[in-house]
Amino acid sequence: MIDFWLGGEHHFPVDVAAARAFEQAYGPCAPVFRELRAFLGRAVRAMAAAGVDSFLVFGAGVPTMGNVHEVAPDATVLYTDVDPVTIRLGQRLLAGSDRAGYGYGDATDIGTVDRAQLHRFVPGWCSSAWPRSSTTRPSRAPSTSSTRRRRRAACWRSTSTPRSWPATRRPSR
Repeated sequence: MIDFWLGGEHHFPVDVAAARAFEQAYGPCAPVFRELRAFLGRAVRAMAAAGVDSFLVFGAGVPTMGNVHEVAPDATVLYTDVDPVTIRLGQRLLAGSDRAGYGYGDATDIGTVDRAQLHRFVPGWCSSAWPRSSTTRPSRAPSTSSTRRRRRAACWRSTSTPRSWPATRRPSR
């Protein structure tokens, strides 16, 4: 539905029908999502200007119309989602890109993100973001590069966060 509201070409007839039904109940949505995408663009440009050159996006949806890889074309981007249909569509849309990829990833369980994809698209990922029990954590050579430090600062959690932080553990069921 969001791609439809943004004026994109990568949506299905059911998305259009659902978007129109949603707007019948709640009013126009396109301006809201265009503003949200404009904000995303401003945030990504600011981060890129500060030296962040790799992005990991959870719950990405369809990567179209001004998304991270378009706003920061020199950066590498790994989009993730839990919906298999969205993942396949994202992979198809990004198939020709060597700077952006799409894979399965659950934000509540960082261990679900494919490590090979992380290594390829988000080099320098905070190794401490992996659960402590993992025996195959990615290694990261120490670096004094300011770019490397800024990239690490953009990780979803800093290396100074206590290991007991709940986001590093699988939620109890």
